[in-house]
Amino acid sequence: MGSNFEELTSQYEALWENDAPMEQIVEFCRQHLDEERTLWDILRNSAKWRSMVFMPSFLRHLRDDDDTLLRELALYLRNKCGSNYYEFFMIVSRILSMKNILSDKVRAAFWTVLTNVGWPYSGLVWEGCEDMVLVDNKGIRSAILKRKKKGYDLIPQGIFFMDDKRFISLSEKMLQALQLDSPSMFEMALTLTGKKISAGLIRAILCASASNILIHLMKQRSKLLANILSPLDLLISICVNVSKNEAAVKVLDALEELFPGISKSTDKLGNTPLWYCLYKRRTDAPLVQALLRYGCNPDQRNHLNLSWRICAQIEGV
Repeated sequence: MGSNFEELTSQYEALWENDAPMEQIVEFCRQHLDEERTLWDILRNSAKWRSMVFMPSFLRHLRDDDDTLLRELALYLRNKCGSNYYEFFMIVSRILSMKNILSDKVRAAFWTVLTNVGWPYSGLVWEGCEDMVLVDNKGIRSAILKRKKKGYDLIPQGIFFMDDKRFISLSEKMLQALQLDSPSMFEMALTLTGKKISAGLIRAILCASASNILIHLMKQRSKLLANILSPLDLLISICVNVSKNEAAVKVLDALEELFPGISKSTDKLGNTPLWYCLYKRRTDAPLVQALLRYGCNPDQRNHLNLSWRICAQIEGV
């Protein structure tokens, strides 16, 4: 088996070294797609030429029906770079920036890989990544920007790195209130502990899918909530953080009642709420369907010149 891969690697390298037509190189890669990751092994063994498959000259020659090859290349890139985030973001950023050179499909495929990537912040936050939607401590946000690791500047705007394990410390009564999704118990726990409503607490509510508590805050503590999150940021946070679709749709209905047309909004990057559903939800998820019913535009292009529909069609890459 080893010698076979060495022979295939030699054939692959010879194509590049002899300046073979790009169609021939792409066809070679197509022929070695199988369940045993043959193409992965060929690329892994070719130290000099393995990254050439991420160059525009190669990617431009992919056909519309090259979904399998595109999927393998996108996943191989993530696997190849490992913890070398600088190389990973450098390649993906270059691909995403080629709006007039590479097809939407190719760029969308590599964007989807980003949704499963974490980013280490050099101990500025513990055991993981910072959620740039909900940040309690402004000092942490500033420190992240000032003491950024190499390659931070290459992260495309609008990418959110989530760490569901990072919760603030909550009392037993508060945890019980969130678990039971009881507004009355929540208010009692606030009174007993003297805890203030903060971004971290709202994030805990979102991650607990406590829709009744969240709707209670939206209606009874609207000014306080607005000081932490704008209505659109709240909707984005729901799309990203609330795992239970039934709870997410319930909160969306309440938001639309309070802010009619909120689902049609876009953020400063041109992203609709649907865009943020791509991180954790299937395209047929109830929340996705609810946003579409409320008029969220699936074809709205953002700063990357990509839309929800374009990326949804590449789902699974």
